[in-house]
Amino acid sequence: MGKKRICLDPGHYGEKYNAGVVSGYYESATVWKLTQYEKEYLEQMGIEVLVTRSNINENPDLTARGKMAAGCDLFVSNHTNACGTEAVNRAVAIHFTDRNETLVDDQSREFAAQIAKVIQNTMGVDGYQIYSRLSDNDRDGNGKKDDNYYGVLNGSFLAGVPGVIAEHSFHTNTEACRWMIAIFVSWRRRVQNAWHPLWVHL
Repeated sequence: MGKKRICLDPGHYGEKYNAGVVSGYYESATVWKLTQYEKEYLEQMGIEVLVTRSNINENPDLTARGKMAAGCDLFVSNHTNACGTEAVNRAVAIHFTDRNETLVDDQSREFAAQIAKVIQNTMGVDGYQIYSRLSDNDRDGNGKKDDNYYGVLNGSFLAGVPGVIAEHSFHTNTEACRWMIAIFVSWRRRVQNAWHPLWVHL
């Protein structure tokens, strides 16, 4: 069996994109740091890790970032979510839309459930949600509107690699913001707790 490969995508670029309800919290900076910590831990476990941005200010096209996963076993795009109420505090994972001609959509959905549960248990949030979203357009020209709405997932699908968008709760929630800020104090334990039950199944 060859060496496992994961492609990690810090979901947004720049230092101060998507401010949270806690002063100093920005989704872009947070998921950039989280991705670096995950990369370090996974490499310690013997997994090869590719990152879609070489620095926090680099901004490749959405579909191009997903396609960077070609040859990998998994694609994960890291985010924190947002909504109109502070009360919402749950893990969310978005997976591929259903396709009959491949099993990669089933693998995406299975991993979405796994990573959402791990985020829920690690962060102690109020449950989890997984879903997919269809594009309004026929992106692959097969005459059907069966493609992924999210560009990074569309790219990962086109690369033939199961992919998920992992929303680490909501930056519109104070408790979630504080948890994510605290990860940079005790990141080793928290990142290990999050990824260990996942990487052993790759």
